[in-house]
Amino acid sequence: MMTFNCRVYKHNIIRLVLLTLVLSLGLLHQQVHAAASDWSIKIKTSVGGYNSRITFGEFADATDGYDILYDAPAHTAPAAVVAYFDHPEWGQDDTKFWYDIQSAGQTRQWTFYTDSNLDGQALSFEWYFSNVPADYHITLTDVSTGQSVDMMTETSYSYVSGSLRQFTVTAVQPEPPLLTITSPADGAVVDSANITLTGTATDAGQGDEGIASVTVNGQMVTGGVASGANTAQWSYATTLSEGPNSFTVVATDNSAYNDQATEAITVTYTSPNTDTDSDGLQDDWEITHFGNLSSTDADGDCDGDGLSNGSEYTYGTDPNNTDSDGDGITDAVEVDLGIDPTNSDSDGDGDSDSEELQYGSNPALSTDTIALHRPYQPVLQQVFDAVALDGQVFDTEAFNDVDILEGDYLSASRWQISTDQAFTESAIMLDRQLVRESNAELNSITHRQLRVPGGVLKKASQYWIRVAHRDAIGLWSDWSNVMSFSTIETDPNDLLGDGIDDRYQVQSYVDSNANGVDDNDEDGIYPISTAAFSETVGLSADAGEIGYLSVMDSSDIATEELPEELLSYHLFDFRIDGLSVDSNNPARVDITFYFPDALPAGTKWYKYDAATQTLSDYSDNAVINDTQVTLTLIDGGVGDADGVVNGIIIDPSGPALPAGTSEDNNASQAAVNSGGSGTHGPIFLILELLVIWLNLRRKNKGQTLSQR
Repeated sequence: MMTFNCRVYKHNIIRLVLLTLVLSLGLLHQQVHAAASDWSIKIKTSVGGYNSRITFGEFADATDGYDILYDAPAHTAPAAVVAYFDHPEWGQDDTKFWYDIQSAGQTRQWTFYTDSNLDGQALSFEWYFSNVPADYHITLTDVSTGQSVDMMTETSYSYVSGSLRQFTVTAVQPEPPLLTITSPADGAVVDSANITLTGTATDAGQGDEGIASVTVNGQMVTGGVASGANTAQWSYATTLSEGPNSFTVVATDNSAYNDQATEAITVTYTSPNTDTDSDGLQDDWEITHFGNLSSTDADGDCDGDGLSNGSEYTYGTDPNNTDSDGDGITDAVEVDLGIDPTNSDSDGDGDSDSEELQYGSNPALSTDTIALHRPYQPVLQQVFDAVALDGQVFDTEAFNDVDILEGDYLSASRWQISTDQAFTESAIMLDRQLVRESNAELNSITHRQLRVPGGVLKKASQYWIRVAHRDAIGLWSDWSNVMSFSTIETDPNDLLGDGIDDRYQVQSYVDSNANGVDDNDEDGIYPISTAAFSETVGLSADAGEIGYLSVMDSSDIATEELPEELLSYHLFDFRIDGLSVDSNNPARVDITFYFPDALPAGTKWYKYDAATQTLSDYSDNAVINDTQVTLTLIDGGVGDADGVVNGIIIDPSGPALPAGTSEDNNASQAAVNSGGSGTHGPIFLILELLVIWLNLRRKNKGQTLSQR
């Protein structure tokens, strides 16, 4: 049996509450000062159940190299862990700081330290961005090991804690080179098929690191290299096709991040069109092949091969030769792409003529098959450490296929996670297709990466993952090689091991469904403390069982995704296990929520998809009645975040109250949407800590959820 020194325990709790109060006041100050044009990053350090937070970034109005409104000295930290910046040169009595906001610059570096008295335990960082431009390069370096992490693609970093550890964060603002297309002008119409694109590229004033290369539609140009601040005078000779011709010019500098500048133009080639006798044939072509303008016209067929003179001109064949290329096949057959109207597979290669025309292969050429135009097999980026249960990001190497120089690109990716290596249907835990948004950049990685929703993975388990890529014309690659990974042994948010997030677990008396029975003594109903008000909401399911239950803070949702309504209760994140599996008749579950207060008229229900990081209105599937909401979910359907009929439903969702519902709710949502108030807002951090303290002293609920 474990015993406690009550005096020391209470003393540490008091210190922790005082620390949180100071941090909350600083965060409130931060909210007042922050501007939309400034950026900051908050790092949360966690070890042994304790947290410490530091904030750094750039503000345009910072003076003397830093912003005095942010650089407040730290106070005594709890004994467990502290993260801080050390700036003795600033002259304050206490040289440890929680904030380090500097003036804007091309390259910035912050040095901070972690100090822990829990040696030998795993310490982790999580970071949260506010207004950080997407094209920045931000790297976290563990000075003691030399290991670096790309903070723009990763979300956390873990290591075994020691007494003192030094880290640096380097932020580099891209400075793309200056690129100019001198000739021809965008939109130019020319009557010569042979042209030369010319222009300049320089890194002068953009870092002075020189030009590494200039390409046109992926092809290297002549003179596309320059050193330092010099200018590359580049040129590219090409032959135009009839009609519009598109060119994309990319200049890459010699910086460590290979910053790029891109310009695009369209040039239209129209051949000379002189037809003196108006017979449908151009004079120069008619003279070349017939010696005069009067012997025939476009409707004639001088060689009798079944292809008119006008068609011979269009296809570039000889109107006086039935087999212009001498391959034994008449021109009429070849220009008709060799399609036999009585045979759906004219060249006998196994691909139908309609498929080959749609996907860019030639049905007249049996060696040109659809398979040759498919994307290359994706290559998964390796994961070496144990995977977190929520928010893990998987990625691949860059998309590629044989047609990429012709403008092909990744239009979608399909990810699967399985509990066996063979990916048998019953073992697949996640099956999601991520489609490129129509306005996304062609090199965007948002639809290439998979962010795993909470509740899909269980602790101390082995899984296998694979992915396929789809190109712009709709062809899928083969599946990637299968990669295995294991999850963390212990869920840091469920140390009790009962499937309920310790931070929101309620074990005191509560009767959320108002039936006179304590929820903790009633089978099938689960109370949880909301992140917003520390009020209790009860959940019950009419099928299966709740195997994972937590609260998703709405501050984790991108600002542009937040609705006009108030996410005052944040989102409820849960998993339903034990459903029957029938792909022809997927299981349906009704979840009932019991709220402490009546939900106002106009309340909506929103669902969050972690894989696409989007929020959508799910009100059509929710019945809202006074203090109760009944939510309908279907295994593998629109309400299931894992996207597969597998007897499990994953669902992060919650109510959205009309704006102006109450002053308290408005104040709560303002704190949530500010992005700088911590996990639950500065005022509720103290309440949350007190709730955790009380929960640790209560007994576990009698009914244990299935292991997460």
